[in-house]
Amino acid sequence: MMDPIDKKTASGDKDNRIIREGKAQIHCRKQVFYNQVQEFNRDLSVLAAHTYLKNELWKSSTSSKIFVKDRVCILDALSASGLRSIRYSLECKQCPLPIDIIANDISEEAINIIESNIELNNAYNVIVTNEDANMLMYKKKALNERITIIDLDPYGCPTKFLDSAIQNIVDGGLLMVTSTDMAVLCGNHGNACFAKYGSYPLRAKFCHEMALRIICASVNSNAARYGRHAIPLLSLSVDFYCRIFFRVFTSKNEAQRSMTKMAYVYLCKGCESFQLQPLCEIKDGNEKNLVPATVKCDKTCSICGHSYRIGGPIWSASIHDKDFVHNLQNELEALRESDSNHFGTYRRMEGMLQLVAEELDDCPLYYHLDRLCSIVCCQVSSMKYFVQY
Repeated sequence: MMDPIDKKTASGDKDNRIIREGKAQIHCRKQVFYNQVQEFNRDLSVLAAHTYLKNELWKSSTSSKIFVKDRVCILDALSASGLRSIRYSLECKQCPLPIDIIANDISEEAINIIESNIELNNAYNVIVTNEDANMLMYKKKALNERITIIDLDPYGCPTKFLDSAIQNIVDGGLLMVTSTDMAVLCGNHGNACFAKYGSYPLRAKFCHEMALRIICASVNSNAARYGRHAIPLLSLSVDFYCRIFFRVFTSKNEAQRSMTKMAYVYLCKGCESFQLQPLCEIKDGNEKNLVPATVKCDKTCSICGHSYRIGGPIWSASIHDKDFVHNLQNELEALRESDSNHFGTYRRMEGMLQLVAEELDDCPLYYHLDRLCSIVCCQVSSMKYFVQY
């Protein structure tokens, strides 16, 4: 179910090509960054924004105030060629309110190309701004100017944009975050990870999930400073990057209770078993009564007697919202049935969402069967045989 023009580049000068993706086509010149590998990222982002505007926007938590009045605004904070902004304009049509899209970039060369691409696609609800992303978001902190959906897709670490994004987004808004510094998050540069994300990673088989949980902890920590909390809707480690979708709500009580969803990880140096140590716990069933958690594990591993390495803190609660994932699957299926599927990575999205839907809830981190068998020096059995027992 792939559009025949998807993933094709029209003939022309190498420095001024026409790229077609989804329902959009853009001029792509060498001065402005375009990453074809991240087509899956953009497809999934368009699907998430479409689903949110159609199904999720009107849902609010018990603590959420009314946050949408007469217009919806989407910010593509680091727009580059403007492709993502134009796709939001052309493919997110299910919201009953008018939609404004802000395509922002600090590069003047990028701005010229974005304006050319807007004209090429007749996407005239895209507003172009030439500002530092942080300054733009700080200037829109007033309640009547806040943004409904913020997309942060920087080259490298996103944390320098989180403070302004958290303050700017509406109550109940959708925050989409990409991080491409996987070497830092997966334990190759622990000191850099602590400096950027406030958490120390562990080099282990579960490092890619730990990377997701480190980002979730960092986003929630930024939100808690302003009496807000960020709920992960969908968290994926894909290729060389992480992509996570959050809803951000305002509630001081929930912001404080989010401490119960943070934990350190104890990893045995010998058998590589792990335990999670929560930061705090609820006392006497009273959710307002939070106390430091009691340390559960001994100094040495109860299985093999080796000492532990410690990492974190990480987000220890669920990193997916199964209702949101189910809605994404429904919208993707509806596009297929209506013959209007325009996603070049449709099959990959379908498979990834099904994998997420089948994951266990509230079960942080994981073991690799081949690594376990290597540690205990036994033959690796088939996964089907292992699961049977």
